Amino acid sequence: MYSGLVNLVTKEPVGVIPYSEKFAWEHGQYDPLLNALAQYYKAERSWVFIQAFSGGVDGLRSLTHASLVRRYMDRCAKWTSSYRLVLSMVQEIDIEPRFEDRDLVSSNYLGVEEARSQALWDVIFARLSGLQEYGWHSPLEYLVWITDKLNGGLSEFDWGKLKSELALTKPRVTSMIIKHAQDNGEFFAHYPEREPESEIDSS
Repeated sequence: MYSGLVNLVTKEPVGVIPYSEKFAWEHGQYDPLLNALAQYYKAERSWVFIQAFSGGVDGLRSLTHASLVRRYMDRCAKWTSSYRLVLSMVQEIDIEPRFEDRDLVSSNYLGVEEARSQALWDVIFARLSGLQEYGWHSPLEYLVWITDKLNGGLSEFDWGKLKSELALTKPRVTSMIIKHAQDNGEFFAHYPEREPESEIDSS
């Protein structure tokens, strides 16, 4: 319903807020993740920046990574430039994100542990939504309906069960994305890399 940021309480759109690293330090408001996102919008090659967010278990970084991958796909509107980013996201799909108490927003109606649980599912759904959106762009129908392939852990909100299901699904999804890119002549076609040098026998 909204094209940009919205206040969670009032549902009113939030306007563009200028960012100043200098101001943040001077007023004790510096946040490394927020600063990194500010740099992202200045980066000429945003996909390089997004790749740097992959890996690790920090919940806020995990949510940021999945969100940036989805944003990149939405803006490019094609799979050929995003399959590498999605492959990276898939490798983390069964990794549990960790949230510190200071990362969570709790209230009189929502305790810290409940907020932690909701934050976990925010990350899980961001990752799964990214896979579905990639399936739509590719098109790979299996990925579009990936949530239907998970046997109960998702519908039951049982992370332990879902984690096991995702771990089993990950290799298949990885192979599927790579094969699709290879079959279409896109697998690293625009990102030439130096081939590893063969071992030289010096004896």
